[in-house]
This record gives sequence, structure tokens and C-alpha cells, in this order.
Amino acid sequence: MENLMAYGIITLMGIGSFLIGFCLATILYYCNGIQQRRELLNIERSIMTLRDERRNTDYRCDTETNSKRLEIVPLVDSVDPPGDNV
Repeated sequence: MENLMAYGIITLMGIGSFLIGFCLATILYYCNGIQQRRELLNIERSIMTLRDERRNTDYRCDTETNSKRLEIVPLVDSVDPPGDNV
């Protein structure tokens, strides 16, 4: 009878330790998943800020530089029809 009681206690202790280990493993797995998700979000945010920093968002129009690029072409007084000066 004492042996049966000892085996019962050992069995219950084994089941209890398994449940405690399972619960701890589940908690650690969940916390690790949250941490990885936070790291991925931080990486994504840093990529987006790098994109925003590299993007040229200066859309100002400088009239001085634009006017310098224009070429003045003289107008032609008259145009001869094709075939006259052959």
C-alpha cells in the first residue's frame, strides 16, 4: 500500500512539473513572439524613415534657374514655299 502511495505521489509530481514546464514554455514563447513583432515593427519604421529622408521632397520652383534655361529663338520674317529655290 505504501508503494502504491509513493508511485501515486511521484506520478502527480511528474504531471505537475510537466504542466508547470508547459505553462512556462507557453509564456516564454508568447513573450518571444511579442518581442519579435516589436523588432519587426521597429525595423519597418526605420526603413520608412530612411525612405523619407532620402526622398527629394523639395518642390520649390526657382524662376531664376528656369529663365536661364530658356533659349531665345529669333523669328523668321518669311518662309519660301518648297520647290521654288531648286
